[in-house]
Amino acid sequence: VNEYKIDSTFDDDQRRKADGMALSHCKQLNNEIDETLDRTLMMCEQSSRIGADTCDQLHDQRAVIRKIHQNVHETSEILKDSERSIQNTSSWKKSVVNFIRG
Repeated sequence: VNEYKIDSTFDDDQRRKADGMALSHCKQLNNEIDETLDRTLMMCEQSSRIGADTCDQLHDQRAVIRKIHQNVHETSEILKDSERSIQNTSSWKKSVVNFIRG
């Protein structure tokens, strides 16, 4: 950081020059601060969008997982029905065989 000291022995021209240099330096620092704030804001907005996209993706994945869970449950019910049907068919076959052997 540059320091601008104004000596009491400075004449008006020297003071104006020192003031101009100090003002120029302040403007430069102000521009750098503005640029840094703009970049920071842009990064925050980007992070916010990424966070929102991630949230949306997780929501979509949760919906897919729920659908898979529902499909697994329905498949389980179908398998149970199939097992009962097989048992009924087996019982029916035994009855027919016993009837034929009579």
